[in-house]
Amino acid sequence: IYARDMNPVVGTLIAGAPLYMGALRLARFNVSQTDKPLPYFEGLPAPMAAFGLVALVLYYAPTWEPRAAKVVLPMVIVISILMVSRIRYMKAPQLTLKAGAGNTFFMFAAVITLLLVIFVNGKFLLPMISLFILTGIVRFLTRTDSVADFRSIEKDA
Repeated sequence: IYARDMNPVVGTLIAGAPLYMGALRLARFNVSQTDKPLPYFEGLPAPMAAFGLVALVLYYAPTWEPRAAKVVLPMVIVISILMVSRIRYMKAPQLTLKAGAGNTFFMFAAVITLLLVIFVNGKFLLPMISLFILTGIVRFLTRTDSVADFRSIEKDA
């Protein structure tokens, strides 16, 4: 709906960008796989990209205003590019209470987020996903995304 007034080729490319970039991300992962898993994701994980796209739809779907396309279409492009970027993102903590206090905090935050998403009709998902996406970008821009930093986060969790 957001791309209906665009050139059909451009609209198709934008609409398919998450699919194309997700395939590139998977191919790069398969080629660069090592014996020892990294403590971070390189590029926005595909499930988080999917959550981001769903969050955009849940946030803007009730209005379907033409001005929403000025936000949704660029965000689809940005999310797609972030999937194949070199920006590092945290891995999700283990879902167990025995993994430490940091992990318990993340589990508690995940439950609260899920409840808010349910009770606020999905409107809360966009700010949460945006926060996750921005943490990777800020860490990249401030050069605080070293492997050592992610290992220290992994130990705390």
